[in-house]
Amino acid sequence: MAGTSSCSVPWWARIEGVVCMTFALLLFPALAYIVGVFGIIIVYCVTLGCIALLYAAQVFLNRSANTSNPHEGRTSAPYSIKGRHVLITGGSKGIGHAIAIEAVQKQAKIITLVARDAETLREAQTKCLEEADKLGTAVVVQTVPADLVNSTAAIECLDIAASMKGNLKTSAACSSLKETQEDAPIEVFFCNAADVDPRPFCAMGTSNISRCVAMNMCTPFLQVKHLLPSMIQRRFGAICFTNSLTTFVPIYGFSTYSATKAALKAFAEVINQEVAGMGILVANAFLPSVNTPGYQREKQVRHRLTEILEETSKIKQPEEVAERLVAHLEAGHRIITVDFEGWVCARLNAGFSRAESLASLFYEFLLSGIFRIVSLALFLQFFSIITREQPATLRRSKIA
Repeated sequence: MAGTSSCSVPWWARIEGVVCMTFALLLFPALAYIVGVFGIIIVYCVTLGCIALLYAAQVFLNRSANTSNPHEGRTSAPYSIKGRHVLITGGSKGIGHAIAIEAVQKQAKIITLVARDAETLREAQTKCLEEADKLGTAVVVQTVPADLVNSTAAIECLDIAASMKGNLKTSAACSSLKETQEDAPIEVFFCNAADVDPRPFCAMGTSNISRCVAMNMCTPFLQVKHLLPSMIQRRFGAICFTNSLTTFVPIYGFSTYSATKAALKAFAEVINQEVAGMGILVANAFLPSVNTPGYQREKQVRHRLTEILEETSKIKQPEEVAERLVAHLEAGHRIITVDFEGWVCARLNAGFSRAESLASLFYEFLLSGIFRIVSLALFLQFFSIITREQPATLRRSKIA
Protein backbone atom coordinates (compact mmCIF):
# COMPACT_ATOMS: atom_id res chain seq x y z
CA MET A 1 0.00 0.00 0.00
CA ALA A 2 2.84 2.33 0.84
CA GLY A 3 4.37 1.82 -2.57
CA THR A 4 1.04 2.53 -4.25
CA SER A 5 0.37 5.70 -2.32
CA SER A 6 3.86 7.07 -3.03
CA CYS A 7 3.14 6.93 -6.76
CA SER A 8 -0.33 8.48 -6.59
CA VAL A 9 -0.88 11.83 -8.27
CA PRO A 10 -1.66 14.76 -5.88
CA TRP A 11 -5.15 16.20 -6.25
CA TRP A 12 -3.81 19.60 -7.21
CA ALA A 13 -1.79 18.12 -10.09
CA ARG A 14 -4.95 16.71 -11.62
CA ILE A 15 -6.56 20.13 -11.96
CA GLU A 16 -3.35 21.98 -12.87
CA GLY A 17 -4.22 22.07 -16.57
CA VAL A 18 -7.73 23.36 -15.90
CA VAL A 19 -6.41 26.07 -13.58
CA CYS A 20 -3.79 27.21 -16.12
CA MET A 21 -6.34 27.31 -18.94
CA THR A 22 -8.82 29.27 -16.80
CA PHE A 23 -6.12 31.71 -15.77
CA ALA A 24 -5.08 32.22 -19.41
CA LEU A 25 -8.68 32.82 -20.50
CA LEU A 26 -9.29 35.37 -17.75
CA LEU A 27 -5.91 37.10 -17.94
CA PHE A 28 -6.28 38.87 -21.27
CA PRO A 29 -9.81 40.24 -20.70
CA ALA A 30 -8.73 41.40 -17.26
CA LEU A 31 -5.62 43.03 -18.69
CA ALA A 32 -7.69 44.75 -21.37
CA TYR A 33 -10.14 46.02 -18.76
CA ILE A 34 -7.38 47.34 -16.47
CA VAL A 35 -5.08 49.05 -18.94
CA GLY A 36 -7.39 49.48 -21.91
CA VAL A 37 -6.59 49.13 -25.57
CA PHE A 38 -4.11 51.99 -25.46
CA GLY A 39 -2.17 50.27 -22.70
CA ILE A 40 -1.99 47.03 -24.65
CA ILE A 41 -0.65 48.91 -27.67
CA ILE A 42 2.02 50.45 -25.46
CA VAL A 43 2.96 47.02 -24.09
CA TYR A 44 3.33 45.65 -27.62
CA CYS A 45 5.38 48.64 -28.75
CA VAL A 46 7.69 48.26 -25.77
CA THR A 47 8.03 44.55 -26.50
CA LEU A 48 8.87 45.17 -30.15
CA GLY A 49 11.39 47.78 -29.07
CA CYS A 50 13.02 45.24 -26.77
CA ILE A 51 13.19 42.76 -29.65
CA ALA A 52 14.90 45.34 -31.85
CA LEU A 53 17.36 46.22 -29.07
CA LEU A 54 18.19 42.55 -28.46
CA TYR A 55 18.88 41.98 -32.14
CA ALA A 56 20.97 45.17 -32.33
CA ALA A 57 22.99 43.95 -29.35
CA GLN A 58 23.55 40.61 -31.08
CA VAL A 59 24.73 42.32 -34.27
CA PHE A 60 27.05 44.58 -32.27
CA LEU A 61 28.55 41.64 -30.38
CA ASN A 62 29.04 39.66 -33.60
CA ARG A 63 30.84 42.56 -35.30
CA SER A 64 32.96 43.22 -32.23
CA ALA A 65 33.98 39.57 -32.12
CA ASN A 66 34.89 39.56 -35.82
CA THR A 67 36.88 42.79 -36.00
CA SER A 68 40.12 40.81 -36.12
CA ASN A 69 38.87 38.51 -38.85
CA PRO A 70 39.87 39.90 -42.26
CA HIS A 71 37.66 37.43 -44.13
CA GLU A 72 34.36 38.40 -42.53
CA GLY A 73 33.58 41.97 -43.39
CA ARG A 74 30.34 43.67 -44.26
CA THR A 75 29.77 41.55 -47.31
CA SER A 76 26.67 39.64 -48.28
CA ALA A 77 28.78 36.47 -48.58
CA PRO A 78 31.29 36.42 -45.70
CA TYR A 79 31.85 32.69 -46.22
CA SER A 80 32.09 32.67 -50.00
CA ILE A 81 33.53 29.43 -51.34
CA LYS A 82 35.13 31.17 -54.33
CA GLY A 83 38.83 30.30 -54.41
CA ARG A 84 38.48 27.91 -51.45
CA HIS A 85 39.23 24.25 -50.87
CA VAL A 86 35.84 22.58 -50.44
CA LEU A 87 35.52 19.03 -49.14
CA ILE A 88 32.24 17.11 -49.44
CA THR A 89 31.63 13.74 -47.82
CA GLY A 90 29.08 11.62 -49.63
CA GLY A 91 29.98 13.69 -52.67
CA SER A 92 29.52 11.08 -55.38
CA LYS A 93 25.71 11.11 -55.54
CA GLY A 94 22.58 12.94 -54.52
CA ILE A 95 22.86 16.09 -52.43
CA GLY A 96 26.64 15.80 -52.11
CA HIS A 97 27.14 15.69 -55.87
CA ALA A 98 24.70 18.59 -56.35
CA ILE A 99 26.72 20.61 -53.81
CA ALA A 100 29.88 19.79 -55.77
CA ILE A 101 28.32 21.10 -59.00
CA GLU A 102 27.21 24.22 -57.14
CA ALA A 103 30.78 24.65 -55.83
CA VAL A 104 32.06 24.51 -59.41
CA GLN A 105 29.59 27.23 -60.38
CA LYS A 106 30.68 29.29 -57.36
CA GLN A 107 34.29 29.02 -58.57
CA ALA A 108 35.81 26.99 -55.76
CA LYS A 109 39.53 26.44 -56.31
CA ILE A 110 39.68 22.81 -55.15
CA ILE A 111 36.80 20.39 -54.68
CA THR A 112 37.45 17.13 -52.85
CA LEU A 113 34.84 14.39 -53.06
CA VAL A 114 34.85 11.64 -50.43
CA ALA A 115 32.72 8.50 -50.68
CA ARG A 116 33.02 4.75 -50.34
CA ASP A 117 32.75 3.70 -54.00
CA ALA A 118 35.71 4.72 -56.18
CA GLU A 119 33.80 4.17 -59.43
CA THR A 120 30.94 6.54 -58.57
CA LEU A 121 33.54 9.05 -57.36
CA ARG A 122 35.20 9.01 -60.78
CA GLU A 123 31.85 9.55 -62.47
CA ALA A 124 31.08 12.50 -60.20
CA GLN A 125 34.55 13.91 -60.81
CA THR A 126 34.00 13.75 -64.57
CA LYS A 127 30.66 15.55 -64.30
CA CYS A 128 32.19 18.30 -62.18
CA LEU A 129 34.98 18.85 -64.71
CA GLU A 130 32.47 18.89 -67.57
CA GLU A 131 30.53 21.60 -65.74
CA ALA A 132 33.74 23.57 -65.16
CA ASP A 133 34.75 23.33 -68.82
CA LYS A 134 31.29 24.45 -69.88
CA LEU A 135 31.62 27.53 -67.64
CA GLY A 136 35.29 28.07 -68.45
CA THR A 137 36.33 28.03 -64.78
CA ALA A 138 39.58 26.72 -63.35
CA VAL A 139 39.09 24.02 -60.73
CA VAL A 140 40.85 20.98 -59.36
CA VAL A 141 38.58 18.05 -58.50
CA GLN A 142 40.07 15.48 -56.16
CA THR A 143 38.53 12.15 -55.15
CA VAL A 144 39.37 10.20 -51.99
CA PRO A 145 37.66 6.81 -51.47
CA ALA A 146 36.97 6.08 -47.80
CA ASP A 147 34.59 4.08 -45.63
CA LEU A 148 33.43 6.77 -43.21
CA VAL A 149 32.04 4.24 -40.73
CA ASN A 150 35.68 3.47 -39.90
CA SER A 151 36.96 6.26 -37.64
CA THR A 152 40.57 5.83 -38.77
CA ALA A 153 39.62 6.05 -42.44
CA ALA A 154 37.41 9.08 -41.71
CA ILE A 155 40.42 10.99 -40.37
CA GLU A 156 42.93 9.71 -42.93
CA CYS A 157 40.79 10.89 -45.84
CA LEU A 158 41.01 14.46 -44.50
CA ASP A 159 44.81 14.30 -44.35
CA ILE A 160 44.96 12.86 -47.87
CA ALA A 161 42.71 15.64 -49.14
CA ALA A 162 44.68 18.42 -47.43
CA SER A 163 48.00 17.09 -48.74
CA MET A 164 46.53 16.75 -52.26
CA LYS A 165 47.39 13.06 -52.51
CA GLY A 166 44.04 11.88 -53.82
CA ASN A 167 43.07 11.26 -57.43
CA LEU A 168 43.53 14.73 -58.98
CA LYS A 169 42.09 16.04 -62.22
CA THR A 170 41.83 19.60 -63.46
CA SER A 171 39.54 21.51 -65.76
CA ALA A 172 40.80 22.78 -69.10
CA ALA A 173 41.17 26.31 -67.71
CA CYS A 174 43.83 25.22 -65.18
CA SER A 175 47.31 26.12 -66.36
CA SER A 176 49.15 23.23 -64.76
CA LEU A 177 48.52 20.35 -62.39
CA LYS A 178 51.90 20.89 -60.75
CA GLU A 179 50.63 24.07 -59.13
CA THR A 180 48.13 21.99 -57.14
CA GLN A 181 50.63 19.59 -55.61
CA GLU A 182 51.25 21.76 -52.54
CA ASP A 183 49.28 21.30 -49.34
CA ALA A 184 45.83 22.89 -49.42
CA PRO A 185 44.09 23.01 -46.02
CA ILE A 186 40.36 22.32 -46.08
CA GLU A 187 38.47 25.60 -45.71
CA VAL A 188 34.85 24.62 -46.33
CA PHE A 189 33.57 21.26 -45.10
CA PHE A 190 30.20 19.85 -46.15
CA CYS A 191 29.52 16.93 -43.80
CA ASN A 192 26.95 15.26 -46.00
CA ALA A 193 27.47 11.50 -45.69
CA ALA A 194 24.81 9.74 -43.62
CA ASP A 195 23.30 6.33 -42.98
CA VAL A 196 19.54 5.74 -42.79
CA ASP A 197 17.63 2.61 -41.80
CA PRO A 198 13.94 3.62 -41.98
CA ARG A 199 12.54 0.71 -40.00
CA PRO A 200 11.02 0.49 -36.50
CA PHE A 201 13.67 0.40 -33.80
CA CYS A 202 12.98 -3.19 -32.71
CA ALA A 203 13.24 -4.34 -36.33
CA MET A 204 16.73 -2.88 -36.75
CA GLY A 205 19.75 -5.10 -36.33
CA THR A 206 22.36 -4.22 -33.74
CA SER A 207 24.96 -3.72 -36.47
CA ASN A 208 22.62 -1.34 -38.33
CA ILE A 209 22.16 0.77 -35.20
CA SER A 210 25.92 0.88 -34.59
CA ARG A 211 26.58 1.83 -38.20
CA CYS A 212 24.01 4.63 -38.12
CA VAL A 213 25.44 6.09 -34.90
CA ALA A 214 29.01 5.82 -36.22
CA MET A 215 28.27 7.40 -39.60
CA ASN A 216 25.87 10.13 -38.49
CA MET A 217 27.39 11.16 -35.18
CA CYS A 218 30.81 9.75 -34.28
CA THR A 219 32.45 10.38 -37.66
CA PRO A 220 31.29 14.04 -37.93
CA PHE A 221 32.50 14.70 -34.37
CA LEU A 222 35.95 13.27 -35.09
CA GLN A 223 36.27 14.99 -38.46
CA VAL A 224 35.35 18.40 -37.05
CA LYS A 225 37.84 17.91 -34.21
CA HIS A 226 40.52 17.15 -36.79
CA LEU A 227 39.71 20.16 -38.99
CA LEU A 228 39.11 22.87 -36.39
CA PRO A 229 42.76 23.53 -35.35
CA SER A 230 43.82 24.53 -38.88
CA MET A 231 40.67 26.63 -39.33
CA ILE A 232 41.32 28.40 -36.03
CA GLN A 233 44.91 29.04 -37.05
CA ARG A 234 43.82 30.65 -40.34
CA ARG A 235 40.83 32.36 -38.65
CA PHE A 236 38.51 31.15 -41.39
CA GLY A 237 36.39 28.08 -41.92
CA ALA A 238 32.87 26.94 -42.69
CA ILE A 239 31.34 23.62 -41.64
CA CYS A 240 27.88 22.55 -42.74
CA PHE A 241 26.08 19.44 -41.53
CA THR A 242 23.45 18.03 -43.86
CA ASN A 243 20.76 17.61 -41.22
CA SER A 244 17.10 16.65 -41.45
CA LEU A 245 13.67 17.97 -40.54
CA THR A 246 13.24 14.75 -38.55
CA THR A 247 15.33 16.54 -35.93
CA PHE A 248 12.31 18.79 -35.38
CA VAL A 249 9.56 16.37 -36.46
CA PRO A 250 10.46 12.81 -35.43
CA ILE A 251 8.82 10.25 -37.71
CA TYR A 252 7.91 6.61 -37.16
CA GLY A 253 10.83 4.46 -38.32
CA PHE A 254 13.55 7.11 -37.95
CA SER A 255 14.40 6.52 -34.28
CA THR A 256 18.19 6.24 -34.57
CA TYR A 257 18.44 8.60 -37.53
CA SER A 258 16.45 11.36 -35.80
CA ALA A 259 18.44 10.96 -32.59
CA THR A 260 21.82 11.21 -34.32
CA LYS A 261 20.74 14.22 -36.38
CA ALA A 262 19.43 15.95 -33.24
CA ALA A 263 22.86 15.40 -31.70
CA LEU A 264 24.45 17.34 -34.59
CA LYS A 265 22.21 20.32 -33.85
CA ALA A 266 23.36 20.50 -30.23
CA PHE A 267 26.96 19.82 -31.26
CA ALA A 268 26.98 22.72 -33.73
CA GLU A 269 25.52 25.12 -31.15
CA VAL A 270 28.30 24.29 -28.68
CA ILE A 271 31.12 24.47 -31.26
CA ASN A 272 29.84 27.86 -32.42
CA GLN A 273 30.31 29.06 -28.84
CA GLU A 274 33.80 27.58 -28.62
CA VAL A 275 34.98 29.25 -31.85
CA ALA A 276 33.18 32.57 -31.33
CA GLY A 277 35.20 35.47 -32.74
CA MET A 278 37.53 33.19 -34.73
CA GLY A 279 35.86 33.60 -38.13
CA ILE A 280 34.48 30.05 -38.18
CA LEU A 281 30.91 29.11 -39.04
CA VAL A 282 29.24 25.84 -38.02
CA ALA A 283 25.85 25.42 -39.68
CA ASN A 284 23.05 22.87 -39.85
CA ALA A 285 20.99 22.45 -43.01
CA PHE A 286 17.62 21.01 -41.99
CA LEU A 287 16.34 19.39 -45.17
CA PRO A 288 13.09 17.65 -46.11
CA SER A 289 13.05 14.40 -48.08
CA VAL A 290 15.18 14.80 -51.20
CA ASN A 291 14.95 12.68 -54.35
CA THR A 292 18.35 10.98 -54.23
CA PRO A 293 19.58 7.41 -54.83
CA GLY A 294 19.66 7.00 -51.05
CA TYR A 295 16.02 8.04 -50.80
CA GLN A 296 15.08 5.53 -53.49
CA ARG A 297 16.82 2.78 -51.48
CA GLU A 298 14.90 3.88 -48.38
CA LYS A 299 11.61 3.45 -50.21
CA GLN A 300 12.41 -0.22 -50.82
CA VAL A 301 12.83 -1.11 -47.13
CA ARG A 302 10.92 1.50 -45.15
CA HIS A 303 7.89 0.61 -43.07
CA ARG A 304 4.41 1.25 -44.46
CA LEU A 305 3.72 3.83 -41.72
CA THR A 306 7.00 5.57 -42.45
CA GLU A 307 6.00 5.81 -46.11
CA ILE A 308 2.62 7.35 -45.28
CA LEU A 309 4.02 9.91 -42.82
CA GLU A 310 7.05 10.85 -44.91
CA GLU A 311 4.94 11.53 -47.98
CA THR A 312 2.89 14.19 -46.16
CA SER A 313 5.61 16.64 -47.27
CA LYS A 314 6.79 17.45 -50.78
CA ILE A 315 9.91 15.73 -52.09
CA LYS A 316 12.66 18.16 -53.16
CA GLN A 317 15.22 17.81 -55.94
CA PRO A 318 18.93 17.79 -54.97
CA GLU A 319 19.87 20.62 -57.34
CA GLU A 320 17.31 22.97 -55.81
CA VAL A 321 18.37 22.04 -52.29
CA ALA A 322 22.10 22.44 -53.02
CA GLU A 323 21.63 25.90 -54.56
CA ARG A 324 19.77 27.23 -51.52
CA LEU A 325 22.02 25.46 -49.04
CA VAL A 326 25.23 26.91 -50.46
CA ALA A 327 23.71 30.40 -50.70
CA HIS A 328 22.68 30.31 -47.04
CA LEU A 329 26.09 29.04 -45.95
CA GLU A 330 27.92 31.75 -47.88
CA ALA A 331 25.69 34.34 -46.21
CA GLY A 332 26.77 33.04 -42.80
CA HIS A 333 23.49 31.46 -41.69
CA ARG A 334 23.81 28.88 -38.93
CA ILE A 335 20.28 27.52 -39.30
CA ILE A 336 19.57 26.64 -42.94
CA THR A 337 16.19 25.63 -44.34
CA VAL A 338 15.08 25.32 -47.95
CA ASP A 339 11.28 25.35 -47.74
CA PHE A 340 8.43 26.89 -45.75
CA GLU A 341 7.89 23.80 -43.58
CA GLY A 342 11.52 23.83 -42.56
CA TRP A 343 11.40 27.56 -41.82
CA VAL A 344 8.39 27.10 -39.53
CA CYS A 345 10.06 24.18 -37.71
CA ALA A 346 13.23 26.22 -37.23
CA ARG A 347 11.28 29.15 -35.78
CA LEU A 348 9.36 26.85 -33.44
CA ASN A 349 12.57 25.18 -32.24
CA ALA A 350 14.80 28.26 -32.01
CA GLY A 351 15.49 27.58 -28.33
CA PHE A 352 18.86 28.71 -26.98
CA SER A 353 20.33 29.99 -30.24
CA ARG A 354 21.09 33.25 -32.00
CA ALA A 355 18.53 35.00 -34.17
CA GLU A 356 19.31 34.63 -37.87
CA SER A 357 17.62 37.95 -38.66
CA LEU A 358 15.43 40.61 -37.12
CA ALA A 359 12.48 39.21 -39.07
CA SER A 360 13.14 35.72 -37.69
CA LEU A 361 13.25 37.04 -34.13
CA PHE A 362 10.02 38.94 -34.74
CA TYR A 363 8.25 35.85 -36.08
CA GLU A 364 9.60 33.65 -33.29
CA PHE A 365 8.14 36.02 -30.69
CA LEU A 366 4.78 36.84 -32.23
CA LEU A 367 3.96 33.57 -33.98
CA SER A 368 5.36 30.98 -31.58
CA GLY A 369 1.89 30.31 -30.17
CA ILE A 370 0.40 29.81 -33.63
CA PHE A 371 3.32 27.63 -34.68
CA ARG A 372 2.80 25.51 -31.56
CA ILE A 373 -0.85 24.96 -32.48
CA VAL A 374 0.18 23.99 -36.02
CA SER A 375 2.76 21.53 -34.70
CA LEU A 376 0.20 20.01 -32.34
CA ALA A 377 -2.24 19.61 -35.24
CA LEU A 378 0.51 17.89 -37.26
CA PHE A 379 1.28 15.59 -34.34
CA LEU A 380 -2.39 14.66 -33.98
CA GLN A 381 -2.53 13.95 -37.72
CA PHE A 382 0.50 11.67 -37.45
CA PHE A 383 -0.89 9.95 -34.35
CA SER A 384 -4.27 9.33 -35.96
CA ILE A 385 -2.58 7.79 -39.01
CA ILE A 386 -0.46 5.55 -36.79
CA THR A 387 -3.38 4.36 -34.67
CA ARG A 388 -5.42 3.68 -37.82
CA GLU A 389 -2.69 1.83 -39.72
CA GLN A 390 -0.87 0.09 -36.87
CA PRO A 391 -3.23 -2.91 -36.49
CA ALA A 392 -2.98 -3.68 -40.21
CA THR A 393 0.80 -3.57 -40.14
CA LEU A 394 0.87 -5.80 -37.08
CA ARG A 395 -1.03 -8.43 -39.03
CA ARG A 396 1.48 -8.25 -41.87
CA SER A 397 4.65 -8.45 -39.78
CA LYS A 398 5.85 -9.79 -36.47
CA ILE A 399 7.25 -6.43 -35.36
CA ALA A 400 5.34 -3.15 -35.81
